[in-house]
Amino acid sequence: MFWKRAKSRQFCSECFLELYRLRLLDPWLASSNFTDYLIGQFHSVQENCSTTLPYTTSSSTLYIGAQTTATATATATTTDAATTTNTATSTAVCLGQIVQPITNWLTCDDLSDTYNVSTGDARTATGDYDCFFDTPACLPLPCQIYAAWGSPSCTSLAELASNSTNNVSDSQFLAWNSNIQGSCGGVANDQRVCMEAPGGTWTTPSVTITAPTGTALYYTTATPAYPTQSGTTESCGKYYQVVSGDDCATVNLRFGLNVTQLQSLNTYLDDNCSNLWLKYDVCVAPVSAPTVSSDGSCGVGVTCAESGFGK
Repeated sequence: MFWKRAKSRQFCSECFLELYRLRLLDPWLASSNFTDYLIGQFHSVQENCSTTLPYTTSSSTLYIGAQTTATATATATTTDAATTTNTATSTAVCLGQIVQPITNWLTCDDLSDTYNVSTGDARTATGDYDCFFDTPACLPLPCQIYAAWGSPSCTSLAELASNSTNNVSDSQFLAWNSNIQGSCGGVANDQRVCMEAPGGTWTTPSVTITAPTGTALYYTTATPAYPTQSGTTESCGKYYQVVSGDDCATVNLRFGLNVTQLQSLNTYLDDNCSNLWLKYDVCVAPVSAPTVSSDGSCGVGVTCAESGFGK
């Protein structure tokens, strides 16, 4: 009797109920019969403990856009007795791979290996723990997959996905595997996981930039060919459009500038150069004042700055 009372106190404790609730709120909880079992058990525990805790389980987000929304768009009366209503229905858009139902049903591993998607994404897309589906399924874009053996941690998998040019963080790995099965302390064994971003991982191009041998001078204000950010100096002699792979260091090297000079011409730039916008113009040279002439060689009809010559 004492054991039953102790067990009841344990199940009805705030700690146990909150942990159970957080398990159901886990965004990586797969849509499966096991999840339905957990929900049923949670309801039973709440009834026995005379308490109610709200919760929502996560749903698939592979379909982008409204899937079943219907909206009345117009009404028109054609005769005294008839009214016509036109209804527009939006269509789901799959941003990945559309897979038709398969006659010879595949397992989750077969589906993952055939279309190069993670096991968690395959289960989420099909809505079935065993990846059975009888209507078209939208799978993510393909990725480089890896069969996780020995229940590795997310950290060890992120390290395995890293290379000499790309150090993969835990958060980056989880962004590629938003439906990973199990916990990050030890993921479910033998599942397929993405070791790169679905659709491919961007690789920064390798370019050689040569520093200028001299400093160019510009005596007139240039006109930017592309948009500029607020904080770009108006007295700019030369603009440069930021391209993919650029950062403040490459821009400075290309035009013989230092950090202070680049920031003085583009005052919006922070110390980490995190707000250098792609396809925007940055100022890379100020407008210089003409050299003061001492002998009138600035040309007939031209006023030399701070000089009486040429008038």
